Order: sequence, then C-alpha cells, then structure tokens
Amino acid sequence: MSEVAEKKVISKNATIGVYCWKHGSEYIKSAEEMIKKNIRVNNEFYVCQVYNEFVSKNKKVKIHNVDKMWGLGIQKI
Repeated sequence: MSEVAEKKVISKNATIGVYCWKHGSEYIKSAEEMIKKNIRVNNEFYVCQVYNEFVSKNKKVKIHNVDKMWGLGIQKI
C-alpha cells in the first residue's frame, strides 16, 4: 500500500472504518503528525488519513479483504 484517501476513489479497495495498529503508540504519533500538518478532508480529520503519515516513514501497512460489511450508520451532530 502506498496511499489511502478519504472520500475519493483511488483503487478497488476501500476502508470500512475498522482499523488496527500493532502498537497504539505508532497510531498516536502518526495522528499527531497529521493533526500538526492540519491534513483534513472536508474540514475534518479522518483515521484513514493517519495511515499516510505512517507510510511516509516507510512503515508497512497490510490490507485485509472481507466478504461482507454491515454499516453501523453515522452520528449526525
């Protein structure tokens, strides 16, 4: 994987809102870098975008294909 995108099709794969990190500290560091750079989509921060910060450091990210997905809805504020 070389890049992820939120709200934009860039491949036949999609994120479905289930994310996993081997070490939580790696997620925190990458998320803080994304926030510091103010990387937003539609003026919002997305977890999906944190992966780009991780990949920019030549870290390995794997995808897992699923056969089915059940959406849980969205929270409207």
